[in-house]
Amino acid sequence: GDGISIQDTNFKVLYQNRIHKNMIGDHIGEYCYAAYERREHVCEGCPVTMSFKDGEIHAAERSAATDTGILYVEVIASPLKDATGKIVAGIEVVRDVTGRKLAEKQYRDLVDNALVGIYKSNLKGDILYVNETLVRMMEFDSLEDYASAGAQAKYKNRGDRKVFIETLKKTGRVDNFEVELITKTGKPKHAILSATLTGETLSGMVTDITERKQLEA
Repeated sequence: GDGISIQDTNFKVLYQNRIHKNMIGDHIGEYCYAAYERREHVCEGCPVTMSFKDGEIHAAERSAATDTGILYVEVIASPLKDATGKIVAGIEVVRDVTGRKLAEKQYRDLVDNALVGIYKSNLKGDILYVNETLVRMMEFDSLEDYASAGAQAKYKNRGDRKVFIETLKKTGRVDNFEVELITKTGKPKHAILSATLTGETLSGMVTDITERKQLEA
């Protein structure tokens, strides 16, 4: 079900199976970098090049414009050796991962535009990921800006995070943990935290209830 091609050590295409030809076109006799990437030299990070250097298997992801849109592929390269062990060519297995990449992009778009803040961190408080909503909610300039401050710095009462983490360690999940946070500009934010713990990584959501609290007051 995958495309397969073989290039010699000068990167000239020696063989393509039917699926590879259907995916990229018939390019036997052409240099792979010119045929597949329209380049004048070997592609940077080429897995076949790395296989030629160390004789090991290497993988990479590539994208190319086609008549039907962008094609995303996973390329796995391995060396082809003769009876003496000398590398004489490189074999590429090319798998179409366009569906997966588009699904990942759709998921990222949904997460980034969610109405609640979404984040991942470790138990020490190092930020691994936050969505755009949480960056805006806490008045930071970027994900990197948010991550550099760490999770602990966003709690008005540092003891609240300790209670949150200890509960998470005991039960593996915390729901509706009400807390007061401080934005980068020093504004107080009332929020509800929910999180699950997997190993040393916690994944959570932050719901801003500041307006609701003000209305209640």
